[in-house]
Amino acid sequence: KSHDTDTCGLHVHVGRDGLGATQEEQDATLGKLWYMTKKFWPELVKFSRREQINLARWAAPLDVEDADIDHDTAETIGQKVKAKGKASRYHAINTLNAATIEFRMFRGTLNATTFTATLELVQALVNFAKRASMEALKELDFRDFILTSTACFGYTELANYVQKRVFKDAEAMA
Repeated sequence: KSHDTDTCGLHVHVGRDGLGATQEEQDATLGKLWYMTKKFWPELVKFSRREQINLARWAAPLDVEDADIDHDTAETIGQKVKAKGKASRYHAINTLNAATIEFRMFRGTLNATTFTATLELVQALVNFAKRASMEALKELDFRDFILTSTACFGYTELANYVQKRVFKDAEAMA
């Protein structure tokens, strides 16, 4: 019933060690993940297949009011995200687990294609956050993020899923 109910979510855990070799690198990656989640929120909502009311309850975007995108380093933003995330686990990216961060925004599924596309999206987000500068992320739109991710890493399920679900017109990904 996972695919046909509002009460089941697909949560993807990423090991903190995979975010960087040092605490500073992990904090910087987390800061950039927060930024990308905030920037791409409308597209991620479509991708997630969840209703706004369910996202607000189980996977709300983390609002870090004092994060200064223009002046804070990614590491500083990541530290603010961790501090703010200690209030609740019910955020799009849950930071309360000791060894992992948890992406909670996705609706449950029994569809293998949707499952694979979700894993590829999370991996693409982490790969970009680890490698790109904040300046590069500021210039990036969701379409270019997907195109670059699929070109570099061959995420075919992600490309097809986004084309069908997020960019419903045939020319959006061309």
